[in-house]
Amino acid sequence: MDVEASAPFEAVYGPDPDAVVGTIAAAIIDNQGNVVLGPTTAGIAENEVASIPTGIFTWSVGAAPADLGQYTIVWSPDGTWDPDTNSTPDDLVVVAPGSLPSPIPTPSEGGAAFGPATSWVTADEIADCCGLTGTTDPDVLQPYGDTASQLLFLNSGRLFYGLSSKTVRPLCRPNCPCGQVLSRGHIVAPPRWDWWGLCEGPCDPSRVLLSGYPVRQVTQVKIDGAVIDEDGYRLERMRWLVRKGGDRWPACQNMGLDDTEEGTWSVAYTFGQAPPLAGVEAAKELACELYRSCNGDEDCAIPQGAVRVTRAGITIERGVLRRDPVTKAWKTGMLKVDLFLNAVNPNGLLRRPMVWSSASRMRMARKVA
Repeated sequence: MDVEASAPFEAVYGPDPDAVVGTIAAAIIDNQGNVVLGPTTAGIAENEVASIPTGIFTWSVGAAPADLGQYTIVWSPDGTWDPDTNSTPDDLVVVAPGSLPSPIPTPSEGGAAFGPATSWVTADEIADCCGLTGTTDPDVLQPYGDTASQLLFLNSGRLFYGLSSKTVRPLCRPNCPCGQVLSRGHIVAPPRWDWWGLCEGPCDPSRVLLSGYPVRQVTQVKIDGAVIDEDGYRLERMRWLVRKGGDRWPACQNMGLDDTEEGTWSVAYTFGQAPPLAGVEAAKELACELYRSCNGDEDCAIPQGAVRVTRAGITIERGVLRRDPVTKAWKTGMLKVDLFLNAVNPNGLLRRPMVWSSASRMRMARKVA
């Protein structure tokens, strides 16, 4: 995981049903083998679901190491630091403050969230590009970075969403027979698995399609509230979750129950793709221009749809077009409006396109978190 220097963070260990709070200990070591924090049992708590201990432990670390670089978090479930029982589930990378992309805030009052999940640029990068280092509050600059990231994300075909996470509850479409469904949500199979022959292909019971491409990592799979060992499944083509060993995923589940109950299953994973270097540089430049346009900076780049341009005592008047008659591009004369409309609706459609198919039998996964 990546954390900023000296910033608080949380590390997670488990599940381990034998570990006990007060005995389980953790430490952070650097690449030279030096212990830079701990060992300690302080700040470690066991997570519970419905007042039932889960065997999953969270360590609330007050501050990450101050020196930048790569570290390793070491856990000792019994506090003995025996090499046979120690665990190192997480690598820790300490980065400079302000160098991590920030999540783009959710729109207030129910506004649409176009994406991306995280900003393409940080406030420090914007300040460096604009020559504002040390003179402008980062909290003032970051919204311009968020805006630039959204506009470039939309204009570039929504390819570079950044890294995000979600939890889904998979279901098979109704036209894929499930057999007899038990009250707890699973199936009683027919005498043979021939029923599943109708569900082969996109509704193959041994695999499920995860939304959000590309899927980077499956972090947890639960069936009947229990976490499945990661050796029991694999990720294919960065979108398909496939069960190994000839096993099948549950064909049905009770969506009225939490995924901690019997008769349910869920998948938690991370997905998305960071922008290329060219995209980051473009976001820096656009964020600077947006900042300058809002602060009356004379060095701001002239908007394409400018109505009046004055240079060296010469004033040029330009007509205002709602849409260019040749290119059909929006040209209202307002930079932010033009960028937005050309990104989300370049053809002036009156409603969003819709695709519907009555023949699809794709194994579905409904987002729940």
